[in-house]
Amino acid sequence: YGGNLEVVENGGQLHFLIEVVRGPTVHTGAIAGIAQWNQPIGWFSDKGREDGKEDETNLSFIHRNNQLEIIGANTEWYHGVRAYFDGRYVRIGDLSSDQQLRVMKAAASGEVPEGE
Repeated sequence: YGGNLEVVENGGQLHFLIEVVRGPTVHTGAIAGIAQWNQPIGWFSDKGREDGKEDETNLSFIHRNNQLEIIGANTEWYHGVRAYFDGRYVRIGDLSSDQQLRVMKAAASGEVPEGE
């Protein structure tokens, strides 16, 4: 029942990597991308990014009360049953330089790193 959100804010953008697991049956999900950021609100769209994917996926990022709330639309392409990305994420620490590079690379390519 958890999730991990790694974010690098850079030049009016949120470069993000989200990995989640939900439920006793271990449903998982992952998505990476770049959201436009206008503090306190950000917006991500995958329109045209995935071949063969018809429905656009959107994520909204809302910063309030020291939390980053994520609300998604049409996110099923990126996760199993119940492994949605919606929720409130709390900052637990700074990313190292290597972690920041990992997030930036994943966000730019839209590909989630395997087994790291």
